[in-house]
Amino acid sequence: MNASAPRHRILAVDLDGTLLKDDRTVAPEDLAAIREARAAGVYVTIVTGRIASGALPTAREVGIDTPIVCADGAQLVQPATGELIARKSLPGKATRAALTVFSDRRLTPFVLTHEAIHARRGAESLAPWVIGWSPELRLHAPEELAWPELRDVAIVLGIGNRDVAGNALDELGQSLPPSAGAVAFPMGSDEVWGVRVQARGCTKSAGLSALAARLGVRRTDVAYVGDWYNDISAFAWAGRSFAMGHAPQDVKRHANEVLRATSENGGGVAEVVHRWL
Repeated sequence: MNASAPRHRILAVDLDGTLLKDDRTVAPEDLAAIREARAAGVYVTIVTGRIASGALPTAREVGIDTPIVCADGAQLVQPATGELIARKSLPGKATRAALTVFSDRRLTPFVLTHEAIHARRGAESLAPWVIGWSPELRLHAPEELAWPELRDVAIVLGIGNRDVAGNALDELGQSLPPSAGAVAFPMGSDEVWGVRVQARGCTKSAGLSALAARLGVRRTDVAYVGDWYNDISAFAWAGRSFAMGHAPQDVKRHANEVLRATSENGGGVAEVVHRWL
C-alpha cells in the first residue's frame, strides 16, 4: 500500500443498548458523533443480532451508508436499498430438525427469515419477546405445516422456560446437522429463555471480518462498541473494543475499554469517537 494513501477505518456499533437507548431512540450526541466520524472518512456501520428489517430503519435514520451486519453475522445488508449483499441461511434439514425438537419440548417456535419473523397464530402473547429482532411479525394458520420461506431462514428460535430450553439444547446437539449450531440464553428474564438455531459460523466477528475484507480495512483499524454476550466475539476480533457502562461484568472483561455511558442516557458512540479519533 502506498504510504501516502489514506488510512481507512471502521467504527462498528451494536444496536440495542448501544446506539439505541432504553427508550429506542438515538442520543443527539451519538448522532453528531456518527456524522463527525463519517466526515473524517471513517466507515460507520451497525453490527446487530436483529434481522435486516429490524435494523434498516435506524441505519437510515442516522445516515449510515456502509453495509450493515445483521442476524449476528448471517446477513450483510446495503442500507440504502435493503439489498442482501451476502447471507448465510439455515439448510432446510436444520430448520425442520429445530422445529421438531421445539414441538416435542413444547417451546413456541419463531422462524426468522431474512425479511420477517414467522409464527403460528396463538403465539401473539410471546410477541414482545421477539419483535426486538424485527417488527415484521407474520402470523400463520396453525394447520400450516410448511413455513413460507423454509429455504431462506436466518434463525429458528424457540421460547419457553429455562429447564425446557436446556433440554431442547441437549436434544438439538444430537439432531442438528453439522452445518448448524444452537445456543440457549435468557431473554431479559430468568423465567423466559430462548434457544436459537443458526447456520454454524454466524457470529458478529465473522460478519465484521467479512465487511472489513470487502472494504479493504485492516483488523487493527476496526473499533467495536457493544454491551452484550453476543458482542464478545467482535470485541475479540476488533483492533479496539469498547463495552458500554451497563454491560455485565463478564462481558466488560472482554473489551479493551469500558465506557462511562450507559443505555439509559446514551452517549456511548460519542465517547468512543472522542477517544478513538
